[in-house]
Amino acid sequence: MEQPVHLPSNGKRLFAILHEPVGTPSPAGVVFLNAGPQNRSGPQRIYVHAARRFSDAGITCLRLDLPGVGESEGPFPENHLDCHDPANVRGAVDLLAQRGIRSVVLLGLCVGGRVAVRAGLADDRVAGVVSWSAPIISGAPDTVADAISQAAARAQIQRWSQRVLQPERWTRLFTSREARAEAANKLGRVLQTIVRPARHDVPKGFVADMRKLVAGTREFFIAYGERDLGPRAEFEEHVARLADTGRPDRKLVLVPGADHTFTALSTRGRVISQTLAWLRERYARS
Repeated sequence: MEQPVHLPSNGKRLFAILHEPVGTPSPAGVVFLNAGPQNRSGPQRIYVHAARRFSDAGITCLRLDLPGVGESEGPFPENHLDCHDPANVRGAVDLLAQRGIRSVVLLGLCVGGRVAVRAGLADDRVAGVVSWSAPIISGAPDTVADAISQAAARAQIQRWSQRVLQPERWTRLFTSREARAEAANKLGRVLQTIVRPARHDVPKGFVADMRKLVAGTREFFIAYGERDLGPRAEFEEHVARLADTGRPDRKLVLVPGADHTFTALSTRGRVISQTLAWLRERYARS
């Protein structure tokens, strides 16, 4: 039960794939939000796999292309963490509400997680937020250009220490100009953060939004990969301590062995399964 749909949102005509369950649906619906400039399928088609699993469990799903992405109207978005305007999500919430969905959940990976948090906070109709691997500070336009947080700098040093005895890493460094340029850029950002930490204080932008989410009353499911050292460290340093996870509607998950986009099939399946278990617990079939 998958079909393409077009919907108006914030003055644009957006494209999406609607997954409708067979039989009596759950009162919940999930809107999947682009992980940056990638289309509605998500990295390694994780959104496709998740939407099909969720709809098999009775949950209506909408895999949305925000403006400029995939088949939706608008210019192609800039390549940064806040390239999508959260206001463009309202049309998707409207569509699910018109179909009788009483509890709308916004889900996004990486950049999509940031959009889900901000759009959820701005719309009282949103019952919950699922954030997978949302970066907290590094690379956002509200930081100093090319800045990274103290947590991400420490994580990068840890990553380098793990790779120093791997010959293939050195071979790539000596044979690839791109690899040398990338390494030099990362080293410069790490040194800049360590030497001049005062320039990289927590910005007001997304950190404040994520803190508002975890300290407020809205339901959430937040997941990071064990190997996603930078974003995970930033979340743990600046946000996690404020989260009240003693409630069943609020969950923090660390996926063993997972990287930023849950590339491995096993880790992808794990984060999808754990998210589905949370959705089922919160929004059982009516």
